[in-house]
Amino acid sequence: MAAYFRTRSNIRPLGWNDELYVVQGQPLALKVHGLGPNKQHLVVKAVSGSVAVRVIRAENNQIEQDFEVSVVFAGKNELRAYVAEVDEDFFCSAGMSSPTGCIHPLKIVAYRKLNFPPNISADELALLRMFLSETITPENKAFKLDDAVKTMQYMRQVVYNRMAFTHPHYFNIARGNLTVFGVIGAKGQIDGFSDYPNIDAKSTGRINKFILACNSTGLGKKIRLYRQLYQSALDVATGKNPGVQHTPLLYSWRTEGKGSPGSNFQTELSIQNQTFFSLTPDFIRDPNQRK
Repeated sequence: MAAYFRTRSNIRPLGWNDELYVVQGQPLALKVHGLGPNKQHLVVKAVSGSVAVRVIRAENNQIEQDFEVSVVFAGKNELRAYVAEVDEDFFCSAGMSSPTGCIHPLKIVAYRKLNFPPNISADELALLRMFLSETITPENKAFKLDDAVKTMQYMRQVVYNRMAFTHPHYFNIARGNLTVFGVIGAKGQIDGFSDYPNIDAKSTGRINKFILACNSTGLGKKIRLYRQLYQSALDVATGKNPGVQHTPLLYSWRTEGKGSPGSNFQTELSIQNQTFFSLTPDFIRDPNQRK
């Protein structure tokens, strides 16, 4: 019978096309089903030093052994099996769909624990937090990474367009506080951020849940999407990927289906459960609406 790697929770053999993810501080529990040609448990080794392998249980009267993989440093890696004592290779090539006498190597991606970076500005951190609270996540069936990135770029444009508007106080921006802080923390504008840098419990919960998902070994393939979305949010927040300015300029967004923010706004587009708005030409020409 062929030997193979498997997870603790699933008896399906893991093959050449599988890839598993492990986060620093959260070891990944795995099993090896099958023995070597000498009827002893196989020895599992990592190709490089980004992960460490530790045997948890390998009893002579059991066909399976338990081991765990933990992160040493971030990077891609591969687990391979060797025959005990003689240290001979017991791994086979990708072309063998149902191997006997060998075991498919197992690809591993090791992640460092993720948190807010210490080297970004207060304005960039404010934008990043706002994105993580406002953007839909891979848990949502409508999620598409490219569209999620565009959504965050449009949100950033709204913030900066409000700062540049001739009458920013119409967006409840306090006089003398024409900053990213001032826009994001304006009363009644962005859900949960009206007292920024204080954030309400609901929005804080969404942000914390996002970071937790980025650091959850047991999340499987979704952790890769969460990590990609986080990096995209960071790139937009820091201006590395601000996107192409929308024309006409965008000045507001609301959750899709929640209606317009006011009579001076007109709908431009909906994307990833958010609807974005520009200002009406009449309001732009005369914000004071003089007759």
